[in-house]
Amino acid sequence: MKSNTKYPVSLDRVRNVTFRQSHLDYGHNIVSRFRIDGSKEVIGHVYTEVDGEEIKYISTNRRGKEIFSPSTDFTAIEKKFDRYAHLIALQERIKENYKEPLITNNHSSLNSNLMKSNNPEQNQRKVNQLIFAEYEKTAGDGHFITVVDSYRNVIGRIHKSYNDEAKKYEYAAFDHKGSLMAQKDKLWELKKEFINNREPLLEQAHQRRIANKEESKEKLIETLNEVPQQTQKATRVEERKKETEMVRHGKEKENLKTRDKFATKNLGKDTKQEREQELTDLRNDHQDERGDIEMER
Repeated sequence: MKSNTKYPVSLDRVRNVTFRQSHLDYGHNIVSRFRIDGSKEVIGHVYTEVDGEEIKYISTNRRGKEIFSPSTDFTAIEKKFDRYAHLIALQERIKENYKEPLITNNHSSLNSNLMKSNNPEQNQRKVNQLIFAEYEKTAGDGHFITVVDSYRNVIGRIHKSYNDEAKKYEYAAFDHKGSLMAQKDKLWELKKEFINNREPLLEQAHQRRIANKEESKEKLIETLNEVPQQTQKATRVEERKKETEMVRHGKEKENLKTRDKFATKNLGKDTKQEREQELTDLRNDHQDERGDIEMER
């Protein structure tokens, strides 16, 4: 819900943290701190809760866990986050001081780096955690946040809808199958539902990932097994076609030979008949000539 609330800014504020208003939820501020190298790191969130004429500010860390008690004074929230940023910076300095000293000898440093790279226990492992991916534009069905793990397996989705009667947004969370998990009036409360159940949700996503890998392997094996069978079937079909063609070709040859034989026999018979007819015609002609001669006498 768009709010016209203007957050007060203290004049004596130490510029260790910044508050950036979310483009999708105007009651949501993203808190970042400045690192030594000048880069920014998100350290928390501030959510605005309007109860009648009273405005409360709820502060959480970047994982959505509430770290300060709700307050109506935004300046007090600023100071608390400023101290929180100092504490994080102090912890980083302590970690750096406890690190092993650098080896100036190039040969020794090269060997140590090779030993570290070859030792799998010293390599950094990927930490599986919840990631809330918020989209710039809300979809038609109200979907604007997808919850995934570090391996990009979908754990759930968050939708929002505007209630005209109450004049505020309402939020609903769904699991990876689309079943309703929870429904809240505050977005941070809905995120907290995911965070409180992070262990079982991450474990279920891990099991689904393993099952999908096994299913992919089985499909690949089935496909590889089907290819030789299909090749054998195709070979058999081709062999049958060739055999059929050979049989047909042999029958055609036999038919041609038979026709030639019959044609030769018929030709011999016709020739004999023609000769006999010619002899008969000659005899008849001689007889006719003799008859004519006798009549003349």
